Amino acid sequence: VASSVPASSGSSRSRVRRSARSDWSAHSDWRAPAPAPAPIDPAAAVEEVRSMIAAFRDALAVQDVDATMALWAENGRILGTVDEADTWPFNDGVRVGTEAVRDYFVGFIGELSPYVSVEPFFPPEIEESDLQFFGDSFVSYSGYWTLDFVTAEGVEIEGFAKYTFVYEQTEDGLKIVLLNSGLTPTGLVVTE
Repeated sequence: VASSVPASSGSSRSRVRRSARSDWSAHSDWRAPAPAPAPIDPAAAVEEVRSMIAAFRDALAVQDVDATMALWAENGRILGTVDEADTWPFNDGVRVGTEAVRDYFVGFIGELSPYVSVEPFFPPEIEESDLQFFGDSFVSYSGYWTLDFVTAEGVEIEGFAKYTFVYEQTEDGLKIVLLNSGLTPTGLVVTE
């Protein structure tokens, strides 16, 4: 048995139907919310972050944009280590969404890259104490890394940077929702 009641007391004549199951639904566009992924298990998160960092490192080292993008959430953001996107449409330097993040990596390690080689070096170990957990769905990992670059002209450069990865738990495991990486005061050093 279902009964109809006004959706609001305003001038709108839309109606909401109450079903016998006691749930409320709008006639036209009601959708059930997607089930939430399981909360992050801190012990499992250490292994998953290790795996994500290894996959990220490996994708950069072989300059594989697609493999890099497979690690990102659709709504991901990046403030890149060597990014010069400081004007619109990049939201004052923040690249938001798959297309904008991909654009960064195409310029950093892809077909538009000035580098013929990019070799990232992260700390050798990741412990649970290196991670910060935010609610049931987010974990961050911060630290310092170096990147060895070789330009098309053969110039070798070492980059000293810091990073914060923020991961979100999804049905497919952790995905990157934010990478904020920037050069330290040491910056880029020609090493040849």
